[in-house]
Order: sequence, then C-alpha cells, then structure tokens
Amino acid sequence: SRGISYKTAWRQWKSGRLDGYQLPSGAIFVRVDPANIPLCLVCDTSLKSLMSASPLNCPVCGWVVSWADAKSLIEREQINWARKMWAKCQSGQSSNHDVAFSRLELRLDALQVQLQRATEERQYLQSQLDWVLEWLDRTNPDRIAQMLLNIETQSSEDFESTLQSEVGLDYKPLRELLVARQWRDADAMTRSLMLQGMQRETEGWLTPEDIEHFPPMDWQTLDWLWYEYSGGRFGFSVQQWMWQEVSGDYTAFCDRVGWRNRENWLYYDDVRFDIDAPAGHLPILGWQKRSCYGIGGGTAAEIMASLVAKSGNMEAGED
Repeated sequence: SRGISYKTAWRQWKSGRLDGYQLPSGAIFVRVDPANIPLCLVCDTSLKSLMSASPLNCPVCGWVVSWADAKSLIEREQINWARKMWAKCQSGQSSNHDVAFSRLELRLDALQVQLQRATEERQYLQSQLDWVLEWLDRTNPDRIAQMLLNIETQSSEDFESTLQSEVGLDYKPLRELLVARQWRDADAMTRSLMLQGMQRETEGWLTPEDIEHFPPMDWQTLDWLWYEYSGGRFGFSVQQWMWQEVSGDYTAFCDRVGWRNRENWLYYDDVRFDIDAPAGHLPILGWQKRSCYGIGGGTAAEIMASLVAKSGNMEAGED
C-alpha cells in the first residue's frame, strides 16, 4: 500500500481508529498486531523481539525500524539500495575475515621464528657466560685484582701527567677547588700560584714582563684546568678569543666578559663566581680591586694585553 499522510493518521488517532499511544513529547506510535510482525526490510530478519514503544535498530543490519507501517515510510529505491549494500557488506565481511585470519597465521609464524631465534641467542649467551665463569674459576683471583689495580694506577698517573710544572708547583689543590666549583678560592689560588712561579709573592702582582716569561708548561696547565672544569667557559684561551672578538678594546672586552655592567666598572666583590657567569669571566689577573684599575705599575688594559699576548704565543707553539 501507499500509506497515509501524517494529517490522515492524526485524524484517525483522534477518532480512535488507530491502536496506539502518545508520548509526553507528543509523538504518537501505532501498535502492531503481534500475529503480523514484519521482517526487516533490508536483511529479512524477524523483528518479533523488537516490539517496543519507540523506533529501534535491526539487531542484525542496524537499519532503523519503525512500527508505523515500515514499508510506507521508506521509498522503494532506498530499500533496494540498502539491500544491495547489505549484500555487499555480507560478502565483504566474509572476505575480510579470511584475509584477517591469513594475516594472523602469518604473524603467528613470524612470532614463532622470533621465539626460536631468541631461544638460540639465549643458549649462545649462556654458553659464553659459562666459558667466562670457567675461565675466571681457573684464574688466580689475586692476579685479577692486581691487574685491575695496575690499570687504575696507570690511569691515575696519566691524569696526573696533565698537571705538569716547570718550577715544581703543585696544581692538585687548584684542581680540587675547580672540581668543587669553588670559583672564588680557585681564582685566588691561581693568582697565588702564578706569583710563586715568578717569585713575586712579596710584591703581590705580576708585571707584563713577568707574564711574558711565565713558564709555558705551567701556563698550559693553568689554562687547561680552568677550561676543563668550567666546561670551556673560563680560562686564558677563552679570554684571548673574547679579546680578539673586540679587536683588543679593553672597555668592550670588559663588557663582553661581564667586568663592566651598564658602563659601571665591576668591583672584585661583585664578580660572579659561578658557572653561569659570562664566558671569559674568570680567572682575573689583570686587576684586583676594580676592573678599571691596574695593579703594580701597569694599567688593567696593559696587563690584560700581556695576558692575551702570552696566550697567543702559547697557541703559536712557544717553547
């Protein structure tokens, strides 16, 4: 049948000719005779289990089911299209299932191969471990301990060889301060060691001539210690690079390494003795009280120029 319009259905409902009921929302549903339960229009599934007061979905294909004369609510073209899609879906599900099963079989085979390889590798590693344990068991444990001690001693000697001095200076205390990042104490000890190296403890400062003739091996040791334990931030060579960047301008150099802040020359007590200080900030040898003052008979700029010249000579291979 062609069905009826909603106006006709409303009049029949009002006149009591339709067996149904109205929801609080105003929607009206018509009851279906249980003896005449229809099939799903798409998959032909019996809808007997779906007797309900509201529209539901077919439990098999998911098509929306309405008890109000379902065939009249959906055009024949839509039904035909839905049935074709359902048939294709059914065919596709069967095919996909077979493909999925085949993939699982392949995956299972691959896992079995990996498991076999892992078992073989474990057996090989176990055999190697057994061999090592057997070798250690046959070897004198005291001899092994002595070998390890010799290795540690040699490593220590190799490390100590980097702390060389031409004039008998001991750089181990300075290294300990740098390792502990006691930058202020390390700066003071560096100055003290250099004064000892040139026998200038009484005067308390180095002249440009002293810096020029400072023992090359000791200079390299001091520079290496500062550079190594600051992660490349501090040291004579770093200051040399900063000096070259500003073309030997002492004021610009102080701005660059943080010895001057907003045109204010830094006092020694305001020096940043921490690893986050600007590159080249330490050590300080060209001045002691304030970065614009010199020490002894030379200006801060003159002494800094001497330090940079010494680093340049060392870089060029001074003996």
